[in-house]
Amino acid sequence: MDILSLRLFLRIAALGGVSAAAQDLSLSPASASARLVTLEETVSFRLFNITTRAVSLTTDGEAFYPTSNSL
Repeated sequence: MDILSLRLFLRIAALGGVSAAAQDLSLSPASASARLVTLEETVSFRLFNITTRAVSLTTDGEAFYPTSNSL
């Protein structure tokens, strides 16, 4: 887990999308998606419910948010 991945998590939650967060952090959407997958593997739970129309935090993602925001 690295700082950029945590920033990505926070930006996805704030902006409501992986592409918007990627653009905000000057990452390609593919790189952002790969970082998100790696972060979810590291914490051993899904952080987001992602559909073609919406992104929302899972219950675990909501619990993880305050911790990641304080780092």
